[in-house]
Amino acid sequence: FVIDYQIGNIDRSKNAVKGKGKKGGQLLDSSSILCKILFKDGTEYKVSSCINGKLIEVNEMLSVNPSLLRTHPDSDGYIAVILSNIATSDSRKDELLTEEQYLSSLSV
Repeated sequence: FVIDYQIGNIDRSKNAVKGKGKKGGQLLDSSSILCKILFKDGTEYKVSSCINGKLIEVNEMLSVNPSLLRTHPDSDGYIAVILSNIATSDSRKDELLTEEQYLSSLSV
């Protein structure tokens, strides 16, 4: 499979952030597409940001080695870093599944 950060006319991998205030970060809302995962059989999966914030960086290592998503999901396999508003983050955390809830939902 391949990770594609080109979303319409925006290339997320060209995001340039500067300074303490993270000036230049692309603004995202919860439905913004971060990247597409393209499989050899033609299947395409769009990964959304799931939270409002600024795109700080994308994981360019995935372009070279997309299998990091599977082999190192808790470290080198991240898709992107998004900086959100603290108040928004705290309220959204309560809506998210715990790891146990997520894993149990997979077995259903």
